[in-house]
Amino acid sequence: MAFLVAKKLIKEGEAFFSSSPHPNAPLFITAWIMDTYVYRGCQQQPELDSGLPLLDRCDEIGLDGTMKPSSMIRMTYGHAQKMRAAMTYAFGRLFGLGTLPWHKSETTGQMMGNPSVSDTVSSYMVSLRRRKVHLGEAATSARAITPVDFSINACTCPGGFAHHVSHRIYC
Repeated sequence: MAFLVAKKLIKEGEAFFSSSPHPNAPLFITAWIMDTYVYRGCQQQPELDSGLPLLDRCDEIGLDGTMKPSSMIRMTYGHAQKMRAAMTYAFGRLFGLGTLPWHKSETTGQMMGNPSVSDTVSSYMVSLRRRKVHLGEAATSARAITPVDFSINACTCPGGFAHHVSHRIYC
């Protein structure tokens, strides 16, 4: 991952994604979400010190603990969730680690499980959400299913009741 190499967290050529991730993988994931740039309005990545307002980040706090300028646009909490979901998918599906939380094995002493499903990443995401809401971002929440959602006659819904219910759950 270019971010980790650029921040000198891993060496050039060292694999980050693998079936046996680096013991600090949850911290690396958190740093990536916290500091990721999203480039707007250009095909090529600008120089980081160019002064151009083309950089969006998820968090208002930098990796060094300083506050980022208020003029810098932040990506939404939803964007941070997508970044975490991408890591969960990569480690879970592509490298076979599933959704077992990251933990130290009592028998081998090695870290195992999915690093994006760790207390570290989970705590960071909860903190990020709280700070985003505090700064005025609309809170995101799962849409509750109410009895009214099931009141439509299954015969009037193309695909029947199962289609209607899945539409209400996922849309």
